[in-house]
Amino acid sequence: MPGFWSTIGARTLKYAAWGDGFDAVRLDANGAGFTAWYARAGRCVGVLTHERDADYEGGRELIAAGEPPP
Repeated sequence: MPGFWSTIGARTLKYAAWGDGFDAVRLDANGAGFTAWYARAGRCVGVLTHERDADYEGGRELIAAGEPPP
């Protein structure tokens, strides 16, 4: 699936998604990191992270499997 990483100063954003759009987004944030989970029709279609590598890898798996966001 398409994705990218971008480092800006000391911050790295990681994004993976299918380009078909989304109808819901949920932001999980605490401390220095965050994860934005994008969904369409209840299925995870994208993930954007900062300082949350486990969410990024898990999100890619959810997207590939067509599963809902956690």
